[in-house]
Amino acid sequence: MKHFWKLTFKMFRNLLVAKVFGFVLSATIMVALDGMIGSLITQICAFLILVVVMFTSAWEQGSKDGNMISINKLKNDCLLGFKAAMVASVFEFVAAICLILSKFDIVTETFTRFYGIFNSTFVPLHQALLPNTLTAAEHSLVGYVIAALTVLIAPICAGFGYRLGLYQVNISDTLLYTTPEARKRHEQRLKEKHSKRSKRKMFR
Repeated sequence: MKHFWKLTFKMFRNLLVAKVFGFVLSATIMVALDGMIGSLITQICAFLILVVVMFTSAWEQGSKDGNMISINKLKNDCLLGFKAAMVASVFEFVAAICLILSKFDIVTETFTRFYGIFNSTFVPLHQALLPNTLTAAEHSLVGYVIAALTVLIAPICAGFGYRLGLYQVNISDTLLYTTPEARKRHEQRLKEKHSKRSKRKMFR
């Protein structure tokens, strides 16, 4: 359980970092490039930052946990990354529920304008789906649902990355080393590097 909460805190921290970077990037690009093109570029860049940060950090943790599982120091749970990221995103899920409720006037309509604070990565998308010039009654329910569902992207990326890391599946290696012979040579080089590092640590 301690490991789960430690991983959850790490996911929360990485999610926060990705959103801060996304917000800064959004503000910078939208000042430089106004209009639809600026919004599109901003959204793509912010989305990529979120995916890369959540996926790579989860992959690294999954790889470490895979090593711990192999020596029976940790219980195998391939969904651990996804579950930790879901808990780390709890504030976003609450905000997403409030967003949906604001459509039906259960939560104040002005919440729609402030939703981007909780989900800053998708501010351009939210502005396109739920423009401030329209009222809640004029906004489409589909737009609210799509805007709310974006909170699932971070947990999905983290869960996918953790699972691949757990089984030592490296996407970049798979794309670069397409033949079985090339993969074997690459794996042999990695083993040699790992062996050299282990020997250096022993002599320190």
